[in-house]
Amino acid sequence: MSSLKFTNNGEGYGQVPNGNSVIDAVFSADAYTVDFWVKMHVWGDLGRAAESYFVHYGPAWFSGYDPTFVTYVQRDGRVGWVHQKDGNMNIETAPAAIANASSQWNHLAFVWDGSTRYIYIDGVLAASMAYTGYPPSHSSDFYLGKWPHNTGGHQIWGEMDGVRMWNRALTASEISTYYSTDVVSQTGIQVFWGFDEGSGATTTDSINSISMALTGPHLSWGTQAPGTIGTSPSSSDTEIVTMTLGDGDEVVFQIGKMDIS
Repeated sequence: MSSLKFTNNGEGYGQVPNGNSVIDAVFSADAYTVDFWVKMHVWGDLGRAAESYFVHYGPAWFSGYDPTFVTYVQRDGRVGWVHQKDGNMNIETAPAAIANASSQWNHLAFVWDGSTRYIYIDGVLAASMAYTGYPPSHSSDFYLGKWPHNTGGHQIWGEMDGVRMWNRALTASEISTYYSTDVVSQTGIQVFWGFDEGSGATTTDSINSISMALTGPHLSWGTQAPGTIGTSPSSSDTEIVTMTLGDGDEVVFQIGKMDIS
């Protein structure tokens, strides 16, 4: 298992060039979901920027077009989602912060159902905002860990893994279930980058074989990942716990052990 590791807040990012029909179709759909795992080492951008960006689809801001999908983490650890429409930024920020610890992974999911946007952190709804939006009229590059407006700011310092894209809005129940599962065969999933190559300058998704170029001296392969998740535990990986209630009745739990470090 491996991940993508962004270090030093320097130049390093993943990129799928303009014109990929699968990615364009996801963001042109009436509803969509993008979810992934992150492990932040440092929030912010060494004081140079207020946000560090996870995912960017759309032209760079100030280029005369509206970016379609931008997700980021603020200096205080709160997660945000920007959709710029008709020159106006529509910003949603979750009140809860993700972990700022090199030993902890967080799962983030961004869902748009055509009328409301939702941000989930570790399978739990963290924020929502009514938003009608509109399908983009352009194709665009897709980036991980970069804001294409400049080359020296807004990069994340941390790791990413398990990037998935869906052409439908996942329900709250699905988010709660799928966030701890390597789902690659459910209805609507279009892209899954598991970053399991562990070496090289490209990574390929396992659904539609979309190749992503990995660029820059500060992007490398991480040796840690959220873990092998979604696998039913074997008998050797379970523990039986018996709890005696006040009335003398006993409740028996079978607990499966899961390593997500």
